[in-house]
Amino acid sequence: MDPSQQSFAFFLNANETVRVTELPTEVFSLTDINCTTEDEENALILLDERAVRITCELPGTSFACTFVNSTAKIPTLSEWGLLAMAGILGIVGFMVMRRRKAAV
Repeated sequence: MDPSQQSFAFFLNANETVRVTELPTEVFSLTDINCTTEDEENALILLDERAVRITCELPGTSFACTFVNSTAKIPTLSEWGLLAMAGILGIVGFMVMRRRKAAV
């Protein structure tokens, strides 16, 4: 199962309400909530910033909700950035070794 998506299924009776809230994490940020039902006319689906509240008017209605998350961006070096960084470290290492030889 994809950890960036969490799915929940509900089976509600008449005049029953359920609220599902996703707690914030450091790894994922909520990007979308998708809720579906077979009987859309008798259901009230309200989406908040991090939650969904579902109210059912008829008994025996099932719901499925998916919380879609995106991962936090991790800064990385490109191929050319990595080559430049290796070159700079090589030059600095060469200078340090040359100074140590001169001091001895």
